[in-house]
Amino acid sequence: MAFKKGNKLGPGRPRGLRNKKTQEAKARVEKVLSMIDQTIEEDIAELSASERVKTYVALLEYQLPKLQRVALANDDESKEQSFKIQIINNSTEINDSSK
Repeated sequence: MAFKKGNKLGPGRPRGLRNKKTQEAKARVEKVLSMIDQTIEEDIAELSASERVKTYVALLEYQLPKLQRVALANDDESKEQSFKIQIINNSTEINDSSK
């Protein structure tokens, strides 16, 4: 049933407002995180050196943005493009090549 123009029942839940179940789930997660937060430093101190490094690396990806992998694709794959790289060793070759 679609709402028709002039509807008197109201617009429904405001945009962006979470439903009751989502709010309850978020509250439970926050409670668990606060319990873990109280002991996390002691737990990390009990880890071996290699476990601490693994934990650090695993958490670091949430702190620093990952670089996006970019695939370079040619629009026309049948055409091969080539380029030439010339290595110039000293200034005399620069002067000679510019003439």
